[in-house]
Amino acid sequence: MRADATRARAAGALLGDLRSPEAESRWRAAAGLAQARRVDVVQALGSALSDPEPFVRWAAAQSLGEIARQTSEAAIRVAAGQAVLEAAAAPDPGTRAAAADAVAAWRDGAPLEPVLTLARDADASVRAAAVRALGLAGSHAINVVSRVLQQALDDADAEVRRTAANALAWCRDTSSCSALRRRLSDPAGTVRAAALRALARLDSRGEVSVALPLLQDADLAVRIEAIRLLRLRGGRECIPALSALKDDPSPAGDATLGALAEAASKEIARRDTPWPLRLLRKRRA
Repeated sequence: MRADATRARAAGALLGDLRSPEAESRWRAAAGLAQARRVDVVQALGSALSDPEPFVRWAAAQSLGEIARQTSEAAIRVAAGQAVLEAAAAPDPGTRAAAADAVAAWRDGAPLEPVLTLARDADASVRAAAVRALGLAGSHAINVVSRVLQQALDDADAEVRRTAANALAWCRDTSSCSALRRRLSDPAGTVRAAALRALARLDSRGEVSVALPLLQDADLAVRIEAIRLLRLRGGRECIPALSALKDDPSPAGDATLGALAEAASKEIARRDTPWPLRLLRKRRA
């Protein structure tokens, strides 16, 4: 009982800080309320989704989604759903994006209807947030979100297209491989790289032929993703093209592009060597 009283006082203090004129105090309060599973807390966090500061809105969305995800109380989940609905209908795009962020944090069991609508929002940042939410929260309803996410691959905004490629990988939508292949010729390098990364994650076996030309892509991130995909899916026919990059000094994380290409060639050669021969070579070594 004493512990419950202590938690209640702490939550009360944080609710007071959520109304502070100082943005940092509001942010800390929003983040600190993530473990307070109470209807009044959910309602206060719902109001904070319209905070003028983006980082406060983000913290409120994360806490709201976490509370809804971890509770089994119907009243709290209903209050969270109502908060998302109200934020999704707000005139301010930042608030609408925060509604999508809350659904992304909620994940399984989150209400998808508001973000399905927000995926067609006039504001590109809202569409990107909605697409991200559908990828993270929609894996249990893939038939519902797949069409929306694949349509988002053709969005006018490059960030929405990039997020859509990531989202399709997150929710394991294997029906999207042909749509993702079309994005390999996207004018934005970030989208081409995301499409390659998604195809590798979706375990699609027909991507080697389209990834090989991208070893010469103008965008370094695309070349890196092409190497990674070929390391996973490529056969010996890929080794000459990878070997041609072994002296490339372009930075790739803690290594160089050449080092990544060389490691990929070795992995392909190892994978394509029958295991008895690999064992024999190991014993000889």
